[in-house]
Amino acid sequence: MIRREWEDDWVLFPQPEHARISGVLAEAWGSGDFSRPEPWDDVLRATYEHDLGWTEWEKVPTLNADRQPAHFTETPMDVNFDIFRNGVHVIYSGGYPYSAALVSRHASNVYSGILRGWVRPVTPEEKSKLSAYVEEQEERQAAICREINEGAGGAEKDEAVTLEDVNRHGKFVTAMDTISLVLCNGWNHRNRLQQVPVGPSEEDGLADIALDLADSYTLRVSPWPFSRDCVEATARGRRIPREPFDSDEDLHAALRDAPMFEMTYRLMPG
Repeated sequence: MIRREWEDDWVLFPQPEHARISGVLAEAWGSGDFSRPEPWDDVLRATYEHDLGWTEWEKVPTLNADRQPAHFTETPMDVNFDIFRNGVHVIYSGGYPYSAALVSRHASNVYSGILRGWVRPVTPEEKSKLSAYVEEQEERQAAICREINEGAGGAEKDEAVTLEDVNRHGKFVTAMDTISLVLCNGWNHRNRLQQVPVGPSEEDGLADIALDLADSYTLRVSPWPFSRDCVEATARGRRIPREPFDSDEDLHAALRDAPMFEMTYRLMPG
């Protein structure tokens, strides 16, 4: 769940809704030097569904230590690990092994960044857990690649699927995820995407993209990688009073009674 302060209230966006915004942005990708990665359908599915594992958690969200609705960054690390595992499993079991590999790669990207201290300092215990989890996910990606190349778990490919492919396309999923997080959270500290794939192959290289949150609704992007002069996306959540709750059940009741709340974001060339 994303918890955002808005006037005297909180706006709560479910994680799968934030992922949907990532997919909406991905569908507008492709301008100038930037082109869509291939296989596009698999990459787009991974982008839309990278937080599919949160679906059940979002039905019964929990409170943090301050009795606030728990932001996804406040849920226990082991819970987050299992949520990503479940999402990868569901997509893989649905017959989309390459998309599942990309969601797994995105998880590796997220937790590798935390492991390097990009988000906050990590304790020795957390470092051990993070390292083991990243290794687990990388083994999962390698296993899926082998299965695809052997013709199991999905349609055979004209060319062998490599871990380099997974790594490159996973960077795209993570880039779309980051833009959506900046919009939905109102983050102004995430002002750069690093190593974004420019085109479908390694030869096309990688680029950094600057992000400037001009106001609560407008994000300026440079260089401009989208196919339209302006890209809009509407996130749907619930707006509830900003006050502590006595129990998880009280939060659930508030969410059931809360009206739908929409925020429409606009991306513009920087």
